[in-house]
Formats: sequence, structure tokens, C-alpha cells
Amino acid sequence: MKIDISKLKNTKAEILNAVDLLSEENHKVPLTGVSARTVIIGSGARTVLRQRFRNDEKIVIEAIYKFPLPADAAVCGFRIETGGKIITGAAEERRKAYDLYDKALEKGNSAYLLDEERPNLFTISAGNLLPGQEAVIETELVSRLEYRGGAMRFFLPTAIGPRYVPAKMPDKDGIPVDAQLNPPFALSVPYGIEIEVVIENKADLKGIESHSHRVKTVFKGGKTIVSLSGDLVPMDQDFILDLQLEDAAKTRAYCAADKNYSYLGVDFSLPAQKLTLKKPASELVFVLDCSGSMQGDSISQSKQALQILLKSLAPGNKFNVYRFGSSFEKLFASSLAMDKDSLSLALQWLNKVQADLGGTELLAPLRDIYSAPSKDRDIIVLTDGDIGNESDIAAVAQTKNSAGTRLHLVGIGHGPNEHLLKSASRAGKGLSLMIAPAERIEPPMLRLYGAIRGGCLSEVKVDCGVKTAEPSGVPSVIFTGGFDSFYLRLPKGKLPETVEFSGEFAGKKQSFKIAVAQVENSFAPLSVLWARAKVRELESAGKESEAVALAKEYTLASAGTSFVGVQERKAGEKQKGEIALRQIAVVPVKGWGALNEVCDCDMNMSMSMSVAAPRAMSMKRCFNLQSSMAEYKPGMISRPRARMSMSIPSFTPPQDDLLIILGCQRLEGGFALQESIFHMLGLNWAGFQKALAGASAKDQVLAFTMVILKTLEAKYAARRSEWEPMLEKTRDWLAVETAKTQLKIKGQSLQAWVKAFLVN
Repeated sequence: MKIDISKLKNTKAEILNAVDLLSEENHKVPLTGVSARTVIIGSGARTVLRQRFRNDEKIVIEAIYKFPLPADAAVCGFRIETGGKIITGAAEERRKAYDLYDKALEKGNSAYLLDEERPNLFTISAGNLLPGQEAVIETELVSRLEYRGGAMRFFLPTAIGPRYVPAKMPDKDGIPVDAQLNPPFALSVPYGIEIEVVIENKADLKGIESHSHRVKTVFKGGKTIVSLSGDLVPMDQDFILDLQLEDAAKTRAYCAADKNYSYLGVDFSLPAQKLTLKKPASELVFVLDCSGSMQGDSISQSKQALQILLKSLAPGNKFNVYRFGSSFEKLFASSLAMDKDSLSLALQWLNKVQADLGGTELLAPLRDIYSAPSKDRDIIVLTDGDIGNESDIAAVAQTKNSAGTRLHLVGIGHGPNEHLLKSASRAGKGLSLMIAPAERIEPPMLRLYGAIRGGCLSEVKVDCGVKTAEPSGVPSVIFTGGFDSFYLRLPKGKLPETVEFSGEFAGKKQSFKIAVAQVENSFAPLSVLWARAKVRELESAGKESEAVALAKEYTLASAGTSFVGVQERKAGEKQKGEIALRQIAVVPVKGWGALNEVCDCDMNMSMSMSVAAPRAMSMKRCFNLQSSMAEYKPGMISRPRARMSMSIPSFTPPQDDLLIILGCQRLEGGFALQESIFHMLGLNWAGFQKALAGASAKDQVLAFTMVILKTLEAKYAARRSEWEPMLEKTRDWLAVETAKTQLKIKGQSLQAWVKAFLVN
């Protein structure tokens, strides 16, 4: 049965232009289970991902499986266990790896290939699997935890959202880009994932929280072991684990060595309390994703966050708001100064905004914004979209009009494209942020805005006293309150005692000297992390041959290198002839807008994509291009309790009083009298009215505003990074107005009365 998806509303039809809804075939799914085990020490994580493949058919097959990994992770190992043997894959130049793989299959051997399609999307090919043959493929990776709102966040993507690919994108190696990026999708699959995270630094651990999954925690032998509550979990949303650690964002430097070099790693947090900056009036442009998949909580919370941010802008600040999908619209022809009229128009316009613009064409609105130069402009993009033209979007941020512009991207949902967020914000000298589904959008958005308002360190330089030091991953800008990691490679034996970090902040040079501690390279392999960051820099600079050479030297997967392993068979065991291709379907990211309506058609149907062979080299073989959509058969890494199905999210965020209060701020600053705000804060409204009886309306607003500020300082001290930047203009207004008045309440100064009122 075929359904024309292009006629369904808000389905991102451009992404799925080759998708059919098919009845399930009789082929057995060759992937039977996935598990991930991670060990965390400090801010480093080492993960081994195990995928079990088995051919339960009576013919020889090639299994193709696409899966996500963290965008900045170093993929440094590839091993295969099959037939009682262990095969260690080698990192080879990409085309050479393809050739070795194809020739192995032609000779009747089994072969295994790991390709990087994007830094956060990989493809495994398991070729010439004989009937009954099983192969467990291990992929090893090293990553760094990211600082997020007072905690260190471990992130392991498991979900793939259908990526939007513009129609004019050129093919790569003769293969359409959507075929490279989009696997077959199914409403249910017979495999899931097990996840276990072992945390070594228990003494520093103050708390654990997952915003994505239900987890269970066990303390054993001085270690903390976190695992998923269910035996097997659908791979329809990314795994997120927040660790509250002692001094999570502490600036530190550490050094380790291998047999050839010494390596220096630096974790740096720009101290906002020492470098606070009241940023002058500038231009702020909001870009809101209004594609169909943003329907529900995503669009409503995004709108509330934008309303609060708009109300925080001081009169005179220039601003504009864009919304985009298959097309884009903008509030004003060009940015206008904030005043009563422009704010009113913006709020009315935003109130009518819906997620009704179809696809996810981000390139067009960004080009429109960058077409006009600006001396000081920040662009904030909110999107849940998986977009396939990441390099085009990053390139826009480096056009001739980009000098005074910073591009910040916020990812929303169960599986946003991390590579898009990081590559575009890195190119645009901005920040990136991923918000988990069970998190409210507004608080991290407010912290992001606070970091933008706080200013940044630019022209960043690193000096460890070794002239031949080779840096990698050094950011071009560092924002206040952020946390960045970078690396240096040094000659063997060069272990500096300190490293100096410097740059310009608010037009003045700032420098920081950090003591260096020595650590073991065995677990926190600075060598691999340095090499991964360096390879990415070489790739971005177009130095492909240098990038390939370095990736091979450090045994890394990259855009130019692939892992390949060959299982040599004895003469009588070689299998030559036709190989049937089995492209393994995945469950789409949870809550993806297009599937909400597809589910209504027939929940028993599977969805697969008819695409070309995954590699140009392999097209010389005759493949059976049929999807493998069969029921589960025994042999998974763990025994499943049920078929893994796509589910629709049910999270409803609770009311957040702080956000409501921030949304009540006046254009000029301060708060108009509202009894409801006092009730939210547990304050005595009757007592306030009695004390201010007879005072002028302006004096009542002054007293009311000061009470609100003092209460926020006490009640929401832990969330100060969210609300304080929003109320900057209120503090300025309050300081000016209180200096003009000699207001006395019950014979006390305003400040003294507010203090006494809050005590009582």
C-alpha cells in the first residue's frame, strides 16, 4: 500500500519525498540489539557501543545501519567479534577503505566498514554475512562532558530525525545527500538499547538527574552505576545525564604523555563575577522554527521565552523577529528600535504565530539577515529541525557582513542535529545549546541571553612557554559563565608548570595563568582528543590530505577516513555471488511532527525509504533493495519485553512562577502593581496596600518593584543567572527613580521599609 505523504499536513514532505508506507516484508531484521557502556572520570567519558548483527535468512546478506554519535567525540576504535575471532579494524583513507571492503566481498570474505556521514552520523556496513552468522561490532569513542546550568552533562544520541535536504543540494559521489543521511524509518523495530554509565569520581558527585529517561542508580565499590530502568528501551530520543559535581566548572589544566608527545588539556570557565559587562544597546534578531514538527510544547514554550526576552530589551535596542519553515516571514522589513509601539506589534504578531510553515529552510532567513551589515548584532535561532545542509548554514555565518554578528543556535526536542548547532555557532562565533524534552525551554534560554549580555573574550590566545606547541580546539570567543575545553600537543618531555590564557574583553586585554597538573593518558586520552579537534580544524580549512594523515596516525574516523576490517575465510568457506542488501530501519525521533499523522493511517505499517546503494563503489554488485521489516527473533544482547515502537511525548511542564513574573516587566523597567505576583511570591498584599495608602501611583510602583527584586534575590538565588539579565533595565530604572524621590513609608526610607516588610 502506498500513501502520498506530500498530501499530509505539516509532514516535512521534502524530507520524505522517496518514502513509501509498506506492509512488513518477511525478511528478518539483521540487527538484534544495541548496548552502550560508558565510564566517566572527571569531565571525560569513554564509551563502547556494541551492536549485534545476525543473519537469520537462508541467503547471504549485507547489513547497512545508520546511527548517531556525539558530534565532537573522537571515534577511536572498531572491533568485530564473529565466529570466535576478534577482528580489529584499521583507519584508512575513505576510498581505500571502500576498495578494501568491496574486494574482500568479491573474494568471498566477510568485511565490515564504519563511515562518517557527518560528525554525528555514522554508517556501519556488515558485508557477506552467511546464513546463521552472528557478528558483534564494537565502536569505541571518547568525549567530554559539557557544562550546563551548574552541572556536567553526559550526552549520548540514540535517535535520528529525518533530515531536511534542500532540493538543490548536489549529490556526493553520485549518491543523493538524503540517501546518505536518512535511513529507512519504521513505526516499530524489534531492537532497542541498553545503557550503563559508570561514574568513577563518586567523592565529587552531589547528584544525578536524567531529563530524557528513567534511570536507576546503584552504588558499588566506590563507583556510581547508572542504567536505564527498563531492560530494553526504544531508540527514539537522545540519552542525557546531568551530574552535579563539586566545582563542576572549575578552571584547570592537566598534562599527560604517550610514547611520542606530551599533551596539555585546559578546561576554562570565564568568571562572570570578575568580568561583568553592561553591554551597550545592540541589535538582537530572533529566528523561530515554525515547521510542523514544532507543534505543541515546543512552539508554546519558545513563544513564551521570546516574549520574556522581548520585554527585557531596553528602549532603543534594535530588534526583529523571523519565523521560518518552507518559507520565512519577518516582523519588520528591517530591525526597529524598541519602544511602546514596536513592542506591542511584536507581542501581537508573536501571539498569532503557529507551527504551520512546513519544512525547515533555515538558510534563506539567515541569508536575509546577513545581507545587511551590523556593528553589533546577535542572532538567536530556536529549532528542533534536523537539517542536512549544515556546511551551507555555517558558511553564511562567515560572509562579508559577519564581522559584527554572532550566531547562536538552540536545539529543541528529543533529537536535534547537534552537528548543525555546534558547527554553525562555532562558525558564527556564538553559543549553542540543546534543551532536553523534559526541560522547560525558557530557563536555559534566559541563561543563554545572560551570557550574551555578559560579553565575551575574543582574540583568544594560549601560551604554555613552548614555542612548538600545537593547539587544537581553541575557541575564537569565550562567553562569560561558559565552559570550554581545548588542547595542545608538545614535544616529548615538555611538561609546563603553567599555561597562560589571554584575550580581549570590552576592549581591554585580560589574561589568566593556570597551574598544570599531571594525569594519566590511559583513560583521559588527551592525545586522541587533541587529534580529533585538530582533524576537524584541518577539514574546515580544506586541508584534506593533512587531515587524513593525522586521522590515520591517531586511528580516528573522520570525513576522510573510515574504519575497515576483513574476516579472511578458508578456501572452502568463501562465499561469492549475489549479496542481498538489508538496510536496517530505525524508529524516528520521538514526537517528530510528520509521524503524528502517519500514525493515524495505520499503526501496523512500517515506513521505509527506497534509496540508492549506500556507496558508489558497491553499485557494481547486484543488490536486492528490499527493506528488512520483520518481527523479532531470539538473540538480542538482552531479551526484549516488547517490540520497540515510536511513542508520542506526554511531558507537560509545570507552571513556573518566575517566568510569569519576568513576563510582567514593563517596557521602561519596573513592575506594575499586580496582586497575583505577590501571591506567587507568598507576600502580604493587604499589608502592602495598607502601608502605601495615600502614596502616589509612581511611588507605589517603586515600592512594589523593590519588593519584587529583593524577594527574587532571596527566593530565586539559585536561578539568578536566569532572571538577573532580564531585569537589568528594571535595576537601572529603579536606581534613577529612587534617586529622584525622598519617599518615606511609615517614617522609614524606601530601602529600610522594604527590608522590614520582607522580614515581617
